[in-house]
Amino acid sequence: MHRNPVVRGLAASPEDWRWSSYRSYAYGEAGLVRINDWTWWEEKIRRSAG
Repeated sequence: MHRNPVVRGLAASPEDWRWSSYRSYAYGEAGLVRINDWTWWEEKIRRSAG
């Protein structure tokens, strides 16, 4: 991953890094980093169309 916190010595494992997308990819959990979350755009499109 970009700027890997484990390689940089900031965390022992990816799941320990609060801002990591690891848990989203590995377990499908929602976290601080949104992965492929289009809900914001969908809502914006609905509002502008309506």
